[in-house]
Amino acid sequence: MQNEKAEIRAKLIELRQAIGAPEREEKSRALCHRLSQLEAFQKAQRILAYYPHKAEANLLPLIEAHPEKTWFLPRLVSGAEFVAIPWVRGGELEQNSYGLWEPPLKNLPADPLLLDLILVPGLAFDEQGHRLGMGKGYYDRYLKKTPAAFKIGIAFAEQILARVPQEPYDVAMDAVATDEEAFFCHAPALSLPSTRSPWPLIQPPLPKSEPKRLSSKRKEW
Repeated sequence: MQNEKAEIRAKLIELRQAIGAPEREEKSRALCHRLSQLEAFQKAQRILAYYPHKAEANLLPLIEAHPEKTWFLPRLVSGAEFVAIPWVRGGELEQNSYGLWEPPLKNLPADPLLLDLILVPGLAFDEQGHRLGMGKGYYDRYLKKTPAAFKIGIAFAEQILARVPQEPYDVAMDAVATDEEAFFCHAPALSLPSTRSPWPLIQPPLPKSEPKRLSSKRKEW
């Protein structure tokens, strides 16, 4: 399993880096617009996002356009954990040892139980909401503390695969949003806590049979 994940991870990093900066910004703005139209976003007040690193989708236009929301960014506090620190656009940031920009520990971290929405970056997602990250497990550990938050995987359309390898500790998304589409996920019940937020996407969820048709368009690695 780990070898399979490592192989897919290497291919997706290369694929994402191949998207030129102008196209990446255009796709990021399309993704931000799509997110802003979702009911899950519109109803959420306390949102954990992320500061873009390298070729990740840039959510800063969304943060800038919605100062009425309370935004949080991750901050590493140990070799295995992060906390969510309040941040406003243009606020102070520090670069950590991984090269990631994060807010300083000047404000109290958010209570994970009180977050409404989490925008989760990933290298790959599938239609069941399975996610492939960078392999450190930071998000999987944090997401287990946020049963009430609606979780949306964030990626470009090229990063949606027919299948992402899943292990027992991996946390699935409730929905996935890209620059081209947003869809509910049909993950096993054990991956979707019963206390998660019931807010829907504006678009109705796909019928159960629909993912099979769509999956034929997805990359198989």
